[in-house]
Amino acid sequence: MKTKNRKTIIKNLNLLSFTLWFCVFSFSLLTYFSGSVCWAVSSKITRHASSSDLLKGETENIVIGSRGTIQLGRAAETLLPEFEDVWSINSIVVSGGTVYIGTSPNGGVYKYSLDKLTRIYPLESEKDENAEQNREPNDVNEPGDANEPGDANAVETEQYLSNEHIFAMATDVAGRLLVGISGDKCKLCRFEAGRMEVIFEPNSAEDRTKYIFVIDIDDGGNIYLGTGPEGKVYQLDPLGKEAQLVYDSPDKNILSLVAGQDGFVYAGSDSRGLVYKINPRTKTTTVLYDSDQPEITALLFTEDVPASIRGLYAAATSAKVVEAQTKFASQLPSTGRPETKTEKGKGAGKGEGGLKLKIANTKSQTDDKSAKRPTPTRKPAMPGKASYIYKITKDGFVTDIFSEAAVFFCLAVQDGKLLVGTGNSAQLFTVEPALEQEAIIYEDEQASQITAIAVAGEDVYLGTANPAKLIKLSSGFASEGTYTSDLIDAGQPAKWGKLQIEADIPRGCGVRLTSRSGNVKDVNDPTFSDWTELVEVTEPVQLRCPLGRFCQYKLVLQTENGLQSPLIREIAVASTVPNLAPKVESVSVSRISAAGKAGKFKISYKAKDDNGDKLIYKIDFRKIGRANWIELKDELEADSFEWDGKTVEDGRYEVRITASDERSNTTTTKLTGSRISEAVVVDNTAPVIKTATIKKDRKTVTLKLQVSDEFSAIGKVHYTVDSNAEWIGALPDDLVYDTTDEDFTIVIEDLEVGEHIIAVRVSDDVGNTTYKTFEVNVTAG
Repeated sequence: MKTKNRKTIIKNLNLLSFTLWFCVFSFSLLTYFSGSVCWAVSSKITRHASSSDLLKGETENIVIGSRGTIQLGRAAETLLPEFEDVWSINSIVVSGGTVYIGTSPNGGVYKYSLDKLTRIYPLESEKDENAEQNREPNDVNEPGDANEPGDANAVETEQYLSNEHIFAMATDVAGRLLVGISGDKCKLCRFEAGRMEVIFEPNSAEDRTKYIFVIDIDDGGNIYLGTGPEGKVYQLDPLGKEAQLVYDSPDKNILSLVAGQDGFVYAGSDSRGLVYKINPRTKTTTVLYDSDQPEITALLFTEDVPASIRGLYAAATSAKVVEAQTKFASQLPSTGRPETKTEKGKGAGKGEGGLKLKIANTKSQTDDKSAKRPTPTRKPAMPGKASYIYKITKDGFVTDIFSEAAVFFCLAVQDGKLLVGTGNSAQLFTVEPALEQEAIIYEDEQASQITAIAVAGEDVYLGTANPAKLIKLSSGFASEGTYTSDLIDAGQPAKWGKLQIEADIPRGCGVRLTSRSGNVKDVNDPTFSDWTELVEVTEPVQLRCPLGRFCQYKLVLQTENGLQSPLIREIAVASTVPNLAPKVESVSVSRISAAGKAGKFKISYKAKDDNGDKLIYKIDFRKIGRANWIELKDELEADSFEWDGKTVEDGRYEVRITASDERSNTTTTKLTGSRISEAVVVDNTAPVIKTATIKKDRKTVTLKLQVSDEFSAIGKVHYTVDSNAEWIGALPDDLVYDTTDEDFTIVIEDLEVGEHIIAVRVSDDVGNTTYKTFEVNVTAG
């Protein structure tokens, strides 16, 4: 029985010991995770409120406005993802529900209707005939060539090098398709009854026109052609007859042309970047505008639009535009804004019901200058380094309404907005001149350029190059779009707080949120956490991503009917990092040399706090060799202090600066950091003359001095005789002032017989001075 009780007692003691150990261990863990990490009292708020912030992220079916808004983009449908043997779609014409497409490099014209693509030029028979005509005698393959007769690649190569291009198409007054065919010889064709009929081609031996770059029709049905490489403008009557040259420019090519309702024809050239105003009746021409860019790639009259944007628009660009494409946000609207309502796009943020979300006002720090949403200002790009859209009045007054570091290829108008197709990122911009707003509404992920635009009612057709694709943008919003932010850097592993948005979310629309975090500045790094589960944003949303230095959020915008879209104006993300100790980066103590400041020192210091906390400083000093510090000043906010060195004895001292973040933290989270200065000498005592000897030789007196200072080098020695106001300088015997002990030999000649007083002034290097006089009697013997 005793043995059993003893075992039970031992067992209970062991259990009690384990329980006590577990409690201590648990308390230690709790202390480590909650006590050793002192979280900062204030949070850091990162705001994304400008286009420059937002365009660092990635978008899909999302439009980012120039004023920093996010909304769904227009629904985009790729009708033709690729063309065989086609590099570029150069022109698009929509007529009667049929889309006509002009291409390069084989001069193909295609008809797209009822989801079917048909080539209408050249027909197969014409194509084979052209290929045979274009074959050079040495094109015949020799045995062993890569493309031997019978090789399918041989025919493909001949077709591929047909060297015809369809740069321009239009419809005449009867709705018939006009096609400009460019190549070794150019010709204007009319498509009728399934065949291409040639209605114009240069027939003069001196006329070397090869390219038709643009076709336009005036109100009377007359046809105008802009050509190259001799820069000629032709006019044909509505039937395509009676061709006449209305202007022969000194430029190589007329790249753009538009017939105005005023009876004039406007043409844009390359190499000199001129906009011409041509009177086709008198065949007289004036230069309306001389741009800084070498090419006028597109001209557009906006006539059936509100008066505020009515006029002539010119796209001026350079083929040698900046290689590194800059983001659209670098070009912001001019200072202020017109007195018009903020444009939201069709149905963006509108509609009855729905949510209006606001962000709580805060003065917390941000990671960039976009914390406050400043009134954006335009920083014009330098001429020759960007492309411009100019608005030109009939009198030649020019306004720059849009600029971008990209090549401008084509220009159109829809609903009072300009559409600008660009490269080399295949971006489609909308520009609203009246509201001074711009946005990227489409960007193709595969193509390099948007080379053609055609507006058909509420739809927009886009043609691209490299690769060639046909895209249709409808009037409605995409059903879903995502915006993925750039990495937000907290500077240290952070606890991520709530994400808030300022937004209008109409009924039938929604915004959902997901986030992730990591500690590597690379969005593709595998150590990033998984995306959190999507949650609906109806109020500030707590981010559920783990502790990490970098955070990334993704917003998913949705609409049920495509008629309305959420409109987000600002995003704010809160983060808190552990409180980090301030760091005193430098401490310097220097003697003040200004008049009236003898013996005083300036103590200067610099400190930083990675939390951005407000810092106060404490200054201590001590004589070298002593252990205890003496407080000189506490709770200083300034970064310098003037110390009177005459309040302490001579010696070598060091100064300690302690920075504290207590005013931004609690008593439990406050931290300090300190740094000690290099040794500084406090010397308020003048040098002493340890020994002095005088030797006389008739009228010559030689004074030998041994001068010493405890801390400072000897700086200057001067002497004068009989209180003469002019002091004479002396040099040490070794000719250099450099030590605390120096020997001097002063020789005074031609003294008159009698009593004399020699005064000596000795100063150390910091200005402490002592005086001593010597009496000497010069005798006649």
